[in-house]
Amino acid sequence: MKIDMQDQLQKLDDYFVGKNKTLYSLAAFVVILYFLAFVLAPLCESLKESFSSNLDKTRQELANTTSVETI
Repeated sequence: MKIDMQDQLQKLDDYFVGKNKTLYSLAAFVVILYFLAFVLAPLCESLKESFSSNLDKTRQELANTTSVETI
């Protein structure tokens, strides 16, 4: 029984090529999570503050309103 060395090496090479793609995908996912957590989170926090202050103003205006026609 003769083992085809070229075929076995090709199978081994194909196996590791698939593993590297997974590793690259995992690394890209981690970079995206890092970007979302540390870059976009502060931006979202400032937007939240802005919307919150606008909501508080609107609530105060509605509380001071006495009739439906004014709204």
